[in-house]
Amino acid sequence: MFRPQPLHSRVVVADVFSLPFPADSFNLVTCSNLLFLLSEPVYAMEEIRRLVAPGGRLAMLNPSENLNDHSAGEYAREKGLHGMASATLLNWANRAVQNHRWTETETGELFTKAGFKYMGSTLRVGPGFARFSWGTAE
Repeated sequence: MFRPQPLHSRVVVADVFSLPFPADSFNLVTCSNLLFLLSEPVYAMEEIRRLVAPGGRLAMLNPSENLNDHSAGEYAREKGLHGMASATLLNWANRAVQNHRWTETETGELFTKAGFKYMGSTLRVGPGFARFSWGTAE
């Protein structure tokens, strides 16, 4: 999606385990639907923590424990989703089941292990398929 030409001059394609920015560079970092695909998400979170300035925030969205093939299929039928809309939701559910879905406890532990103060999370997307979480760098 970002190659060969970036969408914007400030778009950077990088490895989440080795981000090309100085420490304490950002007051806010967002991370959406990435960590659940990684076998070692805590290492990515530690690298993200390196970038967040003291008092800065991290906000992330990842699949919750409520997302699975059955619940996604039921939701797609209930909402009348077809074609790409249905396929995208079902693909997300399938990948989440194969990789990881985050509970409140696991999310808090991940933030803490990476050096963030965990502030909480809420369930979003339909019947709570995604966990929106946030924390601060101390």
